[in-house]
Order: sequence, then structure tokens, then C-alpha cells
Amino acid sequence: MKIINFIGNYDKFELMLYVAKVVKLTQNASVLIIDSYETQKSRCIVPAILNDDQYITTFEEMDIAVGFKDQKDIVEYLQDHNDDFNNYDYVFIDMNSKEACVNFNSENPNVSFAVTSYDKFDILKTVGLLGEYIEKNKSFVGKMHKIYFYSLLETSDEKYIDYSFNNLELEWHNKKIYIPLDEGDRSVLIQNQYAEKIRIRELSKTFRNSIVDIATYILGDATKSFILKTMKNIERGV
Repeated sequence: MKIINFIGNYDKFELMLYVAKVVKLTQNASVLIIDSYETQKSRCIVPAILNDDQYITTFEEMDIAVGFKDQKDIVEYLQDHNDDFNNYDYVFIDMNSKEACVNFNSENPNVSFAVTSYDKFDILKTVGLLGEYIEKNKSFVGKMHKIYFYSLLETSDEKYIDYSFNNLELEWHNKKIYIPLDEGDRSVLIQNQYAEKIRIRELSKTFRNSIVDIATYILGDATKSFILKTMKNIERGV
């Protein structure tokens, strides 16, 4: 099993869905995505016939865990349904609260991403979460990746984000990942919500390239050609 953590205040659930879909199809892997207990956005965009407070449903051949406050509850839920948490090849965890940083399996993750927009509130909240994450993972020595959601009209100085992040006791990957927040991509994401589909073809080239970059960091540079092939197949609806 590989643990993939997405840490930050900014809404990143759909990004996780898209990246996880690419990872799943590239590796023919079993994937679990743990939605944030605080927001539970998946209740609005992932179809499910369950009205329970806590449940695991399947969407686009991936399992989505909704409403769980900690990992122990997920493990017990799966056991009650004759399944095993350790059977998943990849577990994606949305960490947008201090509780999530403590209550889910953040220890020794295979890949971690710090996610923020240029909004100062998002930045400061994310710095706080990363501080909690460090406290939970004192022995964590791997590099963390930065993901910046940006508007084409953004005028804020990126140096403020870098300064805020770099004051933390973390080792950072040199390359940052930029994801656009233009109206075209927003429109595609909303259309996909109503269609209850993960459709990548109409996203901007920049957005698609960012998905490839994130998936490559998760799977390794040697897999990039396979990831690109997967993206093409998704775009063609194969």
C-alpha cells in the first residue's frame, strides 16, 4: 500500500479524484480516497444510494470513504463488510484539518503534497496544518511537493507563499506544480459534477499537464510514458 497525502485548506477533492483515476488506470490498481470529514464534498458530486453518516461507495472504479473521523473507523467498516484496508494499492487522504493530520495514517507517506491558493487565508491555514503534520511526523524526512492553484489575474507575490512554507522544518521538492483557476476549467469541473463523470479532455492543457506531473511524482519518472497513454485513453473515453 502507498499513502498519498494532500495537505491544505484549499478545496482539492476533485484534483485528488482526477489524479487517483489516472493512477488507477495506469497501474490497474485498487484505490481508496478518504474525503475530508469536515467538508464531505464527495456527498455532492459522487453518486451513492447510501444516506448513512459513514460509508464507502464506488465511483469510477475507485472507493470513496465519506464521513469517517479517523482511520480506525474505516478499518472497522471494511472488516464489517468482509474487506481489508490493507488490500488497497493506493490510499489518497484529504487533510484539511488538524484532526485529519492526527487521526489518519499520515505517518511515513510515500508522497505528500502541500496545496494552497494565493489567498492569504488559505496560505496561513495551510501553514498551520503543515505545522501539525510535522508534529505528527517528527521522523518524516521525504521531500514534500508544492501545489499552487492560481488565477490568470493573480497579482499576489508568490514569494510570500514560499517564505511562509520555507520557514517550516520540511524538505521541499524544487519543482512546483501550478494549476490554473480560469473560468474554462471551473466550468468543466462543474459540468463533470452534474454529469457524475471524470472527464479530462475539455480541461486546459495546463491543468492536464499538472495532473500528469502529480501522477508522475506518485508513480515515478519511469512511468511517465504510461501515464501519458492513460491520459489519452481517458480523453478518448477508452
